[in-house]
Amino acid sequence: MKPNSENNIYFLTLEFGVKNISKGISFNQLLEYLKSKSVLVEDNFMPYFRYWFYESFFIQEVYPSFQSTNTIERQSALNNDYLKAQDDKLAIITGTANQSHLEFIELKFAYKSSKTATKIAIASLMLQF
Repeated sequence: MKPNSENNIYFLTLEFGVKNISKGISFNQLLEYLKSKSVLVEDNFMPYFRYWFYESFFIQEVYPSFQSTNTIERQSALNNDYLKAQDDKLAIITGTANQSHLEFIELKFAYKSSKTATKIAIASLMLQF
């Protein structure tokens, strides 16, 4: 499957978070949304994806753990069992994650514009000959 915004797990997650910015989303709601888009999170990838989700979406109880500068404390607090216990709580997309979503959209638009400009330039060159 070619990576693009239609099946990119990170883009779809950010998009879902932006669409629900006023009420938030839970990790379990996200998994259902991804499933509806035919994007499944494999078991061996789940711990990493869960960690990324909680780093990109704000929940009051989890936030202080991500701010800890002590690596051992941070890893201990953010073990997968602790994060799994948060999976039904609503989380709001962070400013940083929202910015990443906007940058992805801008990059996608720039790519399309570049392809269009290239086609126009090639057509223009062909008309000259």
